Amino acid sequence: VLSSSDRNEIPWSLSELEDAFNRLKTQHEIPVKFYFHIDGLDEFDGDHYKVIDIMEALAQLPNFKICVSSRPWNQFKHTIGQSSADSMQLHLFTRKDIENFARDSILTHRDYQRQNVQRQQYEDLVNSIGQRSEGVFLWVRLVVRSLRDGLLNDDPVSLIRKRLEQLPIDLEQFFRHILESVDSVYSERMARTFLSALAAPEPLEIIHYSFLDEEDPYFGWTLTFEPMDPTTVTKRVSETRWRLNGRYKGLLEPSSDEDSSRVTVDFLHRT
Repeated sequence: VLSSSDRNEIPWSLSELEDAFNRLKTQHEIPVKFYFHIDGLDEFDGDHYKVIDIMEALAQLPNFKICVSSRPWNQFKHTIGQSSADSMQLHLFTRKDIENFARDSILTHRDYQRQNVQRQQYEDLVNSIGQRSEGVFLWVRLVVRSLRDGLLNDDPVSLIRKRLEQLPIDLEQFFRHILESVDSVYSERMARTFLSALAAPEPLEIIHYSFLDEEDPYFGWTLTFEPMDPTTVTKRVSETRWRLNGRYKGLLEPSSDEDSSRVTVDFLHRT
C-alpha cells in the first residue's frame, strides 16, 4: 500500500491515499494493528473538514490508533479536540524549554554581555518570546536570530522588544518577511541557489554552491580534470559560507562549522 521515499516516485493524489486507507479499513485477512502519528493538520492546503472526516472514520476502527497535532483552530477544536481527556496543549509543556533556549541564545551573546543593562529587562523579553511562540521551536529559532542582529547593532532593549513585536507569528509570513528582507541585488542568485537546492535529490556539498557564483555561464567547459589544491578548496568553502549566511539570512545552512568541502548545505526547514 505504501510508496517508497524515492523522490523520483510520482506523488500520491488525495483520492489514491483515500482508497489506500479504505482498503486498510476493510481488510481482515492480516491481523495487524496500525498507529498513525500525524503532525500539522493545519498545514494541509485543502478542505480541513475532509481530513477531519477521514481521521474520525479511522479512529472508530478497533485496530487503528491515531495521534494528531494542529494549531488550535476552531475546526479542529470543535471536532477532534473536544475532549480534554484525549488532548493536550503541547505548547504549555514546551514553554520552559523554549524560554531556556531563548535565554541561552541571548544572554550568552557577547554583545549582550558588553551592554550595561539589567538582566531583568532581557528576562522579560525571554518571557515574551515564550508567550508568542505558541510552542513552535522553529519560530523561536528565527526570532532569536533576528534579535541577535539587534544586539550586534548595539540596539537598546526597547528597540529589540519592538523588533520582536514586529516579527510575524505565522511561520509562512515569517519566511516571506525574511525573503523580502534580502537585498534585491541578490534576487536572481537567490532564486538560482534555491532552485538548485530543491532540485537536488539530497543536500549538496558546500563546494558545489561555490560554482553558482561563477560569472562565466560556460565555465564548466574550461575546467580541468585535475583535483583542486587544498588552498583553493578552503578559500571557496569559506567564501561560500559567508555568502550563504549574508545573502539568504540563514534559510540555507551548512551542516557544520568545519571548513571542509564535504560539509553539506540544506534548508533551515524543508517546508
